[in-house]
Amino acid sequence: MRGFSLVVETPKITSSFAVQYSEEYKWPLFPLKFEEGKLVGDPAQATTARSAIQSWWNGKSTCPGLGLPTGQRSGIVILEADREGVESLRALEEVRKILEEADSDQPSTAYQFTPARHMQVFFRYEGTPLASGMILRGVRLLAEGEATALYPTCFPNGGVYRWRDYDETKIRPLLPLPACIIRKARPQGREDIPEAVPGPNTSGQNENGANH
Repeated sequence: MRGFSLVVETPKITSSFAVQYSEEYKWPLFPLKFEEGKLVGDPAQATTARSAIQSWWNGKSTCPGLGLPTGQRSGIVILEADREGVESLRALEEVRKILEEADSDQPSTAYQFTPARHMQVFFRYEGTPLASGMILRGVRLLAEGEATALYPTCFPNGGVYRWRDYDETKIRPLLPLPACIIRKARPQGREDIPEAVPGPNTSGQNENGANH
């Protein structure tokens, strides 16, 4: 996970969400902390163990941000699309088509907006490990070796990760990753499958939305 400046202004709220994510949704978490003004976190630490969660997020002023690994470690993969510029319109249209193709009676899946106005669409996936990277123009797959921050992690300038349609009690259930994305993605470790259409890298934003 690339570094970016981070601060959490509401430690008690962050602690309550850490418990909810890890116990209700069974999402493994790891702490995001400052080192020399940059975000540092180790996805290998991710866990749902109550002892670790309560130790990291204890409601104190030093409460760290919330990190979620993607891929097999969590059973979650994310489609990340830029929401600014011409490419974003194409990217969002691609994501809309993907959601329409999802074989489910559920109208949508959970997604959040980053401080840089990138849209992250969350899916369940427990199949063959998938490599992270661009799979559509303007759309990046966050799978093996990647991670994201979760609400209420926020930047010093006030930008915050926010869920869409969060009703203060429940996050929308995750849809399974659509088959059309599985077909486009490259299995982890496979180099013989052609890369997808290139597009702008939307991960690793700093607090101003710039990429490292």
